[in-house]
Amino acid sequence: MFRSLSPTNEHLDDIQKILALTVTESYLVTPDSAAVGKTLRDLQLRSVTGVTVMGILRGNQSITNPGPATRIQAEDILVMFGSHQQLDHALSLLSLHTPEN
Repeated sequence: MFRSLSPTNEHLDDIQKILALTVTESYLVTPDSAAVGKTLRDLQLRSVTGVTVMGILRGNQSITNPGPATRIQAEDILVMFGSHQQLDHALSLLSLHTPEN
């Protein structure tokens, strides 16, 4: 877990508390999602909701730790990390649909 540190039991307890308050969630980006075609920078999920996108599953490809220039495509599965409240907020933003023309 720690490469060069010898954590105390107190530090391990603190880490366990943090992990207990966080969740990993996945979200399938639908073709009509407003997120399609936008970059992670455009979406600002981290700054607006506090959620971190840890990875993206795109077909047979896994994109770990995607950068801000990563463009979201329909059928991507976003793997996100955050608190329950942060994830709820992010999911509500991602669920917005583009208006039909």
